[in-house]
Amino acid sequence: MRMFKAPFSFKGRIRRKEYGISLLVYYIILILLAVYKEYVNPLLHFILLVPMIWVMLAQGTKRCHDLERNGFWQLIPFYGLWMLFESGAYGPNEYGPDPYGAGIGTEWDFEKSEFDPSQGHPPEQQVPYGEHPDNNDDNKPPPLPYQ
Repeated sequence: MRMFKAPFSFKGRIRRKEYGISLLVYYIILILLAVYKEYVNPLLHFILLVPMIWVMLAQGTKRCHDLERNGFWQLIPFYGLWMLFESGAYGPNEYGPDPYGAGIGTEWDFEKSEFDPSQGHPPEQQVPYGEHPDNNDDNKPPPLPYQ
């Protein structure tokens, strides 16, 4: 998927990378506006600041959606840091498809395929999380008891 497909939209999900880049650009512009505040017309300052805040709220909401939360969670102090480092939910959720494309096209029968699993996965097919051809449940040792 393309990054920054709809930066003003509150719908969908985004990855940590897109959120982090948005945050970085936001703070760079904010610092530049603060440094050159005396040279910038206050009206222009306001006109630049409003869309920046809108984009950051939209990007934060989409990042919350990737964490299976609604957008109001971003208003919690320091939750933005959590959104920056926490990986998103695997597969599609109620807010949209996985930004990584995981969980799409997961129905694949290795036995009927001409594909050799030792060569890696073909790009058009994905394997469900935890279901890899190298995972052999028959030779799996029993789980260890908790100590």
